[in-house]
Amino acid sequence: MHSIIIAIVIAILPLSYSQPEIFHNYENGLSKAKELDKPIFLVFTGKSCKYNNELEWLFENDQQLKEVMQNKYVNIVLYVDDPTPLKNEYEIKRDDKAIKIQTLGDHWANLEITKFNSNLQPLIIIMGSDERLISKPRTFSEVGKSLKYYLIESEIKYKLGIY
Repeated sequence: MHSIIIAIVIAILPLSYSQPEIFHNYENGLSKAKELDKPIFLVFTGKSCKYNNELEWLFENDQQLKEVMQNKYVNIVLYVDDPTPLKNEYEIKRDDKAIKIQTLGDHWANLEITKFNSNLQPLIIIMGSDERLISKPRTFSEVGKSLKYYLIESEIKYKLGIY
């Protein structure tokens, strides 16, 4: 029954051919989600990630997915291998080891590990603007081409407040 409702919702979605806005900064995306009272579609990925090309292909070519991303979510994509140097490097302790956070990718990887207890990419996280998880985080290999169904189901949970 659940999948029938989702299929009907997808079938009646109007198609849009513009690109959804994607934030590459967690704090900016979170701020926008709070402003718009929309859930967040967060992806931790890397340019060298095995599934990154397939994920980007879906973002570019699946019109229904683009429509859901554009109208229903604030989208944040963070690259854990971004080599951009940080203006202010910092150090953290993890497992009794000092780790230098020197690049933007290091910063995003640290966020993924400390906030979401994962170091897998692409990791897909659906959460409210209050940062509460709406659905269990999933790897792209778990979700794959059914990503739009996962997003629609999560958006329905968000609207109904059942998360």
